[in-house]
Amino acid sequence: MKSRSRLIAVGMATTAELTVSLVAAVPAQAVPPTVPAIELPAGVGGDSSFLSEYGATSPAARVIPIGPATTSLAISPPFDPFYELACSLEDAAGTLVAERYWGEGDVDQAPPFVMPVPSASITTSGGPYLVDCSSQAESTSRVQWTLTADAAAPAAVVLEHDPITYVRLTEFEPLDGGSYALDTPVALGERVRIRGSAGTWFPAGAGYDLATSIEVPDGDFPFWSGPAEEEAATASGDVVGLTIPESLPASAGTAIRVFARARSTVAGTATTPETTTVRSWSTRLVVVDKAATSAALRLDRTLALTSRATVRAHVTITAGPTETIAGRVSLFIDGKPSSQAAITGIGEATTTIRLPKLGRGSHAIVAVFEGGDSLLGSTSPSRSVRILL
Repeated sequence: MKSRSRLIAVGMATTAELTVSLVAAVPAQAVPPTVPAIELPAGVGGDSSFLSEYGATSPAARVIPIGPATTSLAISPPFDPFYELACSLEDAAGTLVAERYWGEGDVDQAPPFVMPVPSASITTSGGPYLVDCSSQAESTSRVQWTLTADAAAPAAVVLEHDPITYVRLTEFEPLDGGSYALDTPVALGERVRIRGSAGTWFPAGAGYDLATSIEVPDGDFPFWSGPAEEEAATASGDVVGLTIPESLPASAGTAIRVFARARSTVAGTATTPETTTVRSWSTRLVVVDKAATSAALRLDRTLALTSRATVRAHVTITAGPTETIAGRVSLFIDGKPSSQAAITGIGEATTTIRLPKLGRGSHAIVAVFEGGDSLLGSTSPSRSVRILL
């Protein structure tokens, strides 16, 4: 029986040596962390798919020729097909020129896998041509060769792993945290933070772009689909944030699907490919109506002689008279998270948090109530304390 080991394209080890300093960093999260949000897990990746791309129309070192005299392609994919291999050849217009499939019994042979090219099917004006091969296995690996039309191309064109013509390696990796967040209650207009460890969404400092979408069912079909609002990410790649639009056509009790994707890129060199990583996440949330809250903050002193002085923050969360308050209050000092405390009560709840030692100067303190399944979060007005020495 064959091993079901993960299929990883040749060249992964070499591209791992590239540093993210090759790509300019993107500004940090646009929405302040003091805005209350539902915290959901990003999770970890697994079952990745890989796409390796070879060949280009320029420079000359990366050109792979194909021409009227070409009658076969000798294919050695940069992965082990394991169970099957499917390859196709298309012209620049996407018209299929040739294709071949090798089943489980066929892929046991040693490469190359030879795909015939029909006579007179290649023209010097039809390029660039594209060869696409896929393992079509449980963890899919694909490879594409871009071929440039050239009257002097040989009868048998060799397609294999070649560091010189290797232009891009793309990894598609789903994050599994959405499976732990199914049916989390969310209110329209509420912010969601999908949190992982540093680099979960993309390498710290790498260039990236975000894409989000929300789907609302309307029977079986059709359904409404559109992007989230205020999508942003932290520069360290640990958090992607988005806001559920207040205009979403979803009433209380409606289950919605939320999708988030981050695509990051690290530049390649003359002998190593550009490396692109696409990490995706999805879950199902349930729209509910949540009661509003307000947060108040009072400091027991606003002036202290030294950092050794004790400063306490008194936080009060207020909701409707019969609303049960249960959750966490977080303090932010100069925009950065500090201490946390649990808070409970009916209609109103109060907690006291001791501030850490602060350096000389003035410091802005904000309290944030995270909210819950039936309550919206809230942020207190900022208060300041000054340390003299």
